[in-house]
Amino acid sequence: MTTKEVMCVVNTLAKKFRADSHVHVFQELRFAYEEEAEPAAFFSPFLWRLVVEDVGRARSATRWGESFTKMVVDGAS
Repeated sequence: MTTKEVMCVVNTLAKKFRADSHVHVFQELRFAYEEEAEPAAFFSPFLWRLVVEDVGRARSATRWGESFTKMVVDGAS
C-alpha cells in the first residue's frame, strides 16, 4: 500500500467513525488526601537521601573536600 492509499483508507474510516458508539464514558475520578500524623518520618529521610546524592554528584564534578562529604553522608545515616 502506498502512503496515498493509506491516507484514503484513514479518511474514509474517519468519516464513518461515530464516537458515541465506540467511546466509553467513565465517571470522574475523585481522590482524597490524608496527611500523615508525622510527615517528617517520610520526608526527612527522603530529603536527606536527595541531599547526599546531590553532594556525591557535586563532589565528583567539582572535587569537594573529603571531610565535607563525609560529614554530610555520616549525618544523613
